[in-house]
Amino acid sequence: MAALTGVREVAEAVEPRESVEPRESVEPRESVEPGESVQLAGSAELAVSTEPVARDLLGLRVDVLGGRGELPIAGPLRNTNGTLWGGAGLAAAIAVGEQVLERPALWATLQYISPLRVGERLDLVVEPGRRGRGMSQAVIRGTVDGRLAVIATGTFGGRGAGPLGEAQAPADGDGEPRLVAPPAGVHPPEHGAVRPLPAHRPAAEGMHGRVEQRWAFPAPRSDRADGQQDQAGDGHSALWLRLREPMPVTAVTLAVLADFAPVAVSVALGRATYVSSLDNSIRLARALPAGPVGGWVLIDVRVEAFVRGVAQLAARLFDEDGRLLATAGQSAALRIPSQG
Repeated sequence: MAALTGVREVAEAVEPRESVEPRESVEPRESVEPGESVQLAGSAELAVSTEPVARDLLGLRVDVLGGRGELPIAGPLRNTNGTLWGGAGLAAAIAVGEQVLERPALWATLQYISPLRVGERLDLVVEPGRRGRGMSQAVIRGTVDGRLAVIATGTFGGRGAGPLGEAQAPADGDGEPRLVAPPAGVHPPEHGAVRPLPAHRPAAEGMHGRVEQRWAFPAPRSDRADGQQDQAGDGHSALWLRLREPMPVTAVTLAVLADFAPVAVSVALGRATYVSSLDNSIRLARALPAGPVGGWVLIDVRVEAFVRGVAQLAARLFDEDGRLLATAGQSAALRIPSQG
């Protein structure tokens, strides 16, 4: 949710996580296998998520038969203000929906009702709606100690494996329509200027510190160490993003990475700006996982409007080959720090 956008940071089978510091408020998982029952304080038994990205990136627990999940809000999931990274909430809702409904996400949106702070636990319950032969729709409600915190809706499934609903997916580049492309002038990740981590420790230990960032467009001024612009821009910017812990590119990882969209707010205003996510949305554009484990994802963002203290954002996410992975949107409440 809230974050300092001037310094906002954010895959083959996932490797063991011994080198990663244990998550705050979450019991160590090294001895727990996917599907094994675990006991969480104050909860019924839940199975560790069988989806490796949801398990290792989010620390999500899922009870498939009960149609619910639990997300302990630990340090690695926080933003610069100590609250839940906005995209992590959407990612958790997607992961619970996919596992309970047994269908991949096509589209999902999440509305934040109240703040979610480190040390709390988000309880997610899937309320299935219409279920067709190929697609399911559902509402996913999230509460903290009985308090409504988030509401998500989504569509899961689809017909066939191909982009037009065919039984078979075409080989890469063989008949798959490409309707959009990355913007011109994008620097490849190896040539992009590194966007540094936040200076203060809590932010660097949260989601910011788990994602590499490199400027793709526009080129940051060489005389600014933080990569920000000295003057207002047109609200169009792009970043290359890569998880430091290699994972497949899935709907879950894309939902987390899409929450870097507010970087464009600082580019548009020419100064660092705090934002709080009001809603996060994503629409998947291809079957996932896609691309190599540990690959870069390009997020191309535009600030479309500022209205009554809220930034309206639209983004596209591409792989390194320029294939569209997803489109995303976000409304973010602004708080501009005083200068001087």
